[in-house]
Amino acid sequence: MATKLVELIGRENLWIVLSEVAAYLGISTRSIVLIDLWRVGVWVHRRHQLATIVSYRRLNCWIPVIRQAIANCQELNHLAQLRSVLEEEFNKCAEVYTSEVIEELQELIQTRQAQLEAEKAPRWKAEILMHGNLTMIQRCQTQAELDWLWEEMLKQDFYLRRYPNIRQELEQAMEQRSQYLQQKGSA
Repeated sequence: MATKLVELIGRENLWIVLSEVAAYLGISTRSIVLIDLWRVGVWVHRRHQLATIVSYRRLNCWIPVIRQAIANCQELNHLAQLRSVLEEEFNKCAEVYTSEVIEELQELIQTRQAQLEAEKAPRWKAEILMHGNLTMIQRCQTQAELDWLWEEMLKQDFYLRRYPNIRQELEQAMEQRSQYLQQKGSA
């Protein structure tokens, strides 16, 4: 399973620290003659001993590498493959992935998927969001409602980020409504 994951991540994207490998093996870095990145793990040739293969999963850099791979995904199908392989990996190697790590990686995948979908979304989707939000802004009767709506709008921000003028229009509408509600409250 790690081999599929390594292929999706790309061995060139793995950054292995010699001291981390040495610490895992309980040896000095001077004892390591050569390391090589294989599909199955790090091949470590130690001075005066046989070579050893250390699973990538056993190294502290493994989870950060996965995080980076998720963040660097440029295609939805590649992200879907990564998600699928990770789900198999979570089931197979439960001792490596804590529930917190699993939750974090799944969240990162969902966020990245939303970002990639938003990048492909045409402008009209952002405009639909804007017009729907403008209507909701005008219906807010209290500052608390307006604050809640702003928090909800921030969740959609990945759609609006590509179109700063649309976001700016929403921010202006929020500010105007906030001023109106303040004046209404002080009257």
